[in-house]
Amino acid sequence: MTRIAGVPKSKAGPFVRLTYWITRRKAREISGRDAELRLEPIEIYAHAPRLLFGYGILEQSLASKPRVDERLRALAVLKSAVMQGCEFCRDIGSHEARRASVSDEQLLDLHRYRESERFDETERLVLDLAVGMTLTPVQVDDELI
Repeated sequence: MTRIAGVPKSKAGPFVRLTYWITRRKAREISGRDAELRLEPIEIYAHAPRLLFGYGILEQSLASKPRVDERLRALAVLKSAVMQGCEFCRDIGSHEARRASVSDEQLLDLHRYRESERFDETERLVLDLAVGMTLTPVQVDDELI
């Protein structure tokens, strides 16, 4: 549970309500689930609709022109989500990873990717980068880059 209460749909303006609808539709498309989704990050951004709009544009631009293989990107996103402890992010990340052909065995071994034989060297480097970028402060040295 977040410390900041999100903006409920009943108190949201037209732009925010439209954003909620689009986000829920997209999340259902990604996850394949029809259950009502709670989208806490979006509800919190809704306190500042211009920030919500800017964040949406950023997400769309990143998704529209990926520069990293989908499978590697899914592994990195999921590892970061797991480290952050965001339940919503883990849920969406695991669905995206499965869609990107990440095996169940790899998902189960994600916490020990360095020792697991289920990851190749490129996957380990991508996961190392995800770990380094997720830590506070960021811990990515020139060698890893």
